[in-house]
Amino acid sequence: MQFGINRRNEGDHEQFVASSYSQLSGRVDLDSERYEMLRVIATLPITEVRSVKLDA
Repeated sequence: MQFGINRRNEGDHEQFVASSYSQLSGRVDLDSERYEMLRVIATLPITEVRSVKLDA
């Protein structure tokens, strides 16, 4: 399984960091009313699953 997080670095470029997790609170502006309901899960680890290889 390939997973990880896209992170923004200097120059506002995105870079995929494989085999890593992040917290929702670091990904969205939780002060925004739009994301108000996400505050209850803000400290949970999140990741993006890019691919899953199944053995036959």
